[in-house]
Amino acid sequence: MTREWKIKAVQEMKKLLNEYPTVLVVGIEGIPSDMFRRARIENKDLVFKVSRKRLIERALKEAGKEDLIPYMEGSVGLVFSKESPVSAAQRLLKYVEHKALAPGQVSPVDVVVPAGPTGIPPGPAMTELKEAGIPVKIGKGVEVIEDFMAVRAGERVSTKMANALMKLGIKPIEVRFKILAGYSEGLVYPGDILAISPEDVSSWMSSASAHALNLAFGARIPVPQVLQALVAEAHNKAYNLSVVIGYVTPDNIKDILARAHLRALALKEKIKGGEGE
Repeated sequence: MTREWKIKAVQEMKKLLNEYPTVLVVGIEGIPSDMFRRARIENKDLVFKVSRKRLIERALKEAGKEDLIPYMEGSVGLVFSKESPVSAAQRLLKYVEHKALAPGQVSPVDVVVPAGPTGIPPGPAMTELKEAGIPVKIGKGVEVIEDFMAVRAGERVSTKMANALMKLGIKPIEVRFKILAGYSEGLVYPGDILAISPEDVSSWMSSASAHALNLAFGARIPVPQVLQALVAEAHNKAYNLSVVIGYVTPDNIKDILARAHLRALALKEKIKGGEGE
């Protein structure tokens, strides 16, 4: 890598940093090449730039965007956009691929083999599954007898288990672009904020609204959203009280008479029991 090439690479990135209002720092470690290629093809208005970290840092400094440098972890690239950082990040986050666990790898997640048909015909594969400890039987082909915890998060995967999971087609590891940070209009946005989707916000707002309504109802705050329920509750309590104390109104006369009738019957039974004694 010649000095001239490095200077040219920095100048190209610096030009993009000045031209585009939004730039994302994206972690690309472990991203499959076909996933990267697909993201490029399907998002032609986004500009992807991958280079050595030292050259990226130099370009950021020269473009006055050095506040992004602390967010650069591992293998990174820059993505340039003319839309908001949130929109650009969400477009990248929709790309997901799944990878199998490799022998000797520490699993980042719990892996459960579900009960049921595997689609594998009886034969050597069944022996491999049994040797890995997976409970199987012959039914419609090879079937897993019950849900089986193959690997717990934090455990190292044995060669036999890794091969068995591969036979079953279980690929538990999600591979995504890691949004480390974004920059737009002089502000830096941490990646965890940009990863929040519109669906997440909608869900949080719905939950907050429900909690607020419950609080307003419990605290008897007569806001329009709970006023009808508060009035209904007050009416029911007032009605029940009027029946208990025998305060007659056109609305409760039937219930008062029915209550009096039941009490009279109970008293009658009690008197009969006393006479028997």
